[in-house]
Amino acid sequence: MRYCKFHWPMVLGVIGALAFVGEYLWHFILSSEELQAFHFLLLQTYVLGFSGMNFVSFILGIVQWFICGAVLGGLIAWLSASCKCRKGSEGGCCGAGHCGK
Repeated sequence: MRYCKFHWPMVLGVIGALAFVGEYLWHFILSSEELQAFHFLLLQTYVLGFSGMNFVSFILGIVQWFICGAVLGGLIAWLSASCKCRKGSEGGCCGAGHCGK
């Protein structure tokens, strides 16, 4: 099974956003106040504009982690030679027509 290089940014962006949702919810699962404080400090460090466990910070985190995942996916796609589009194949390697012929 081949992966088209144009799928990597979207897939890793969605995975990044879902990872942030899990990370955000993890804060509420932690029972120790010391661990919650440490986790909050980490979120403030790694999420630009994070001001607390509120809706705005949640949206900022999802957007930031999606963008980071998409950039990483774009880098992987750029470095990867796994999408070899052949001139005779219909729609390129993934059938979507993005890869050219």
